Amino acid sequence: MQYLSLILYISTVAEAARLSNAGRRQSSDAQPLLQAEQGAVASELPIAISKHLVWLEYLVPSAAWWNVLHDGHVDDGGLWHYDKTVQHNLEQFVEQRHPSYDSLWDIASNQGFFLERLAEKHPERKFYGSDISSVMVNATKTRCPTCRTGVFDLANLESPDNVSLPSELPSVVDIVVVADVIVYLSWGGWPPILNTIIPAAWTRPHREHFWRHLTNLARKEVIFSNHQGNKGVLRFFQQMGATKVEKNGVEFWVARGTHGDPNAMTRPLPMYGAEVILFHPTFLVFAVVFATSGCLAAMTHWKFPEKSQAVAQHVPEEL
Repeated sequence: MQYLSLILYISTVAEAARLSNAGRRQSSDAQPLLQAEQGAVASELPIAISKHLVWLEYLVPSAAWWNVLHDGHVDDGGLWHYDKTVQHNLEQFVEQRHPSYDSLWDIASNQGFFLERLAEKHPERKFYGSDISSVMVNATKTRCPTCRTGVFDLANLESPDNVSLPSELPSVVDIVVVADVIVYLSWGGWPPILNTIIPAAWTRPHREHFWRHLTNLARKEVIFSNHQGNKGVLRFFQQMGATKVEKNGVEFWVARGTHGDPNAMTRPLPMYGAEVILFHPTFLVFAVVFATSGCLAAMTHWKFPEKSQAVAQHVPEEL
């Protein structure tokens, strides 16, 4: 029964996340869903379970689910056991490429190690950090008290309209840093696991809106990590016209900041080349798991509506 309760909990959170993700841009309609989703965040999961459930973010990305996974795992380095040297190569690249910048925004700050080091070296400069997870935002603020931080979902930049930013975050900085997060983006509501499979033309408007809004946040440059060589992300960089730069054997991608350019939001982006469908057998496994999870969640809501609601609001204490 304990394992059944855990499965019901996971499927219910996944279904709530999927529905929330599909309607996240319709704030008035989505508010009850978001409140229900936040109610699902309860006691922390053991790290041995959390780190093996990250794959759910490739199926139904959700701020609430990230909070569930991160909760209670800050002091031990988090899900990936980061230490204070994480993103050291990225730090060196930023410092050498832009020695005199005045402000920097790490748009997916995780635990804040990267910002902590920069703020200690340059106390006169302004540093900002954001993350989709409030747990990670709080961790960043603790590590870097002089940094301004706020919860921000990077996927909001896919909107065709003007993007509203939290009051704690700036409308423009010199440098924007995007490290190892695009792989989790849900282009147009499609599960991130499909980012390397579906033709990019299907989600082109969402990608282009994202790119224009992102580059418009920077006066000088947007700097990307290599995202661990993910083929879907690298294809996206190439299609958007980003430039690959190698430094000390490590690859980075950069894009010119467009803030202040009156034509930035309307200028055509590079043309898409021939689409290459990148398939791996693992995706078939994820597809089966995704379909099974969706069916289980639907059956739970249909057959046991009261039980489903109770499970969504309570994490089993004994796993």
